Amino acid sequence: MDFSIIIPTLNEANYIEETVAKIRTCQSGTLALEIIIIDAGSKDDTVELIDEKVDVVYRDSTLTGAKYKSLNKGAQMAKGEILLFLDADTLLPSNFDLLIKNALLKKGVVGGAFEFQIDGNGIIYRLIEWINRVRYRVDRRYFGDQAMFCSKKSFEQVGGYPKEPIMEAAYFCQT
Repeated sequence: MDFSIIIPTLNEANYIEETVAKIRTCQSGTLALEIIIIDAGSKDDTVELIDEKVDVVYRDSTLTGAKYKSLNKGAQMAKGEILLFLDADTLLPSNFDLLIKNALLKKGVVGGAFEFQIDGNGIIYRLIEWINRVRYRVDRRYFGDQAMFCSKKSFEQVGGYPKEPIMEAAYFCQT
């Protein structure tokens, strides 16, 4: 298994089907991948909508309010050498798997994330995107909605996501 895509969920019925479908249509088809859903106790039909469309579904309502626990649980269950952490409402670009693999082959690169882009028209959205791009180029901290990735080995070496109730991805980048 080359890739494990870990998607933490909590009441994501409005987004999850499109996200999973986009993963399937945007992958290159040359690398093996598994999709792992870690559900923190959804009250809607999030799990039922994608249960047959993913490889692993793990439900545990004790994960509610601690996204870092869901992300770490998914990484623990993952079989892939590369981990991709994806928010349930985040869509990936075409050939994302090859883009990630090529990025991780570069000397000194242990992880990364995709450019932040908002699906909407208007100058305010472009301004928000620009501000975020400057921010993560300067401080090298990404947010979860940027589809963060790293090798499983690197993830384990740093001890996974830190125990932070919010902005867990930004803190993870500091380790």
